[in-house]
Amino acid sequence: MKNLKLLKVPETIGENVVKAFDALTEEQRADVRAKLDYVDHMLTASTGAEALVVKIQALSPKDDRQRSIQAQALSIVMGLAQTRWLMYEQEANSVSKPMLVILVFWLAAIFVSFGLFAPRNATVITALFVAGLSVSGAIFLILELYAPFGGLIEISSGPLRATLTRLGQ
Repeated sequence: MKNLKLLKVPETIGENVVKAFDALTEEQRADVRAKLDYVDHMLTASTGAEALVVKIQALSPKDDRQRSIQAQALSIVMGLAQTRWLMYEQEANSVSKPMLVILVFWLAAIFVSFGLFAPRNATVITALFVAGLSVSGAIFLILELYAPFGGLIEISSGPLRATLTRLGQ
């Protein structure tokens, strides 16, 4: 314990950030600035929703009807916040490409083995074709469900936008 040297700790976290920022190249600095701008935008956007929650909670209902309306308004705002974060999280595709390649290869190997050992007639070929079509359709649907607000099969964002417009008034 006697041989331990005490390290000089910077006075503030800001000094550490400045030192780390100074060590970056210009390209890395531009990347950090872009990410900080994005985080600042996200925090500003969420501050509006948080301010709305604070305003709703600051209301003082006088009777049971108003308390019920206040609770319903809070529930709607919380639901919108959850939907907003869900949409943000779904921007990134969460299906890993290697897993998808392995799945398709595995299914192709299974169908090839079925085809090798089955007798060659129209019934077997039709059954293998229909089975392959149904498996590829299932994979397609799974991939489409990762992006519900875009793609070939999409959920309308109209009701969410209308609700946000009414809340903004």
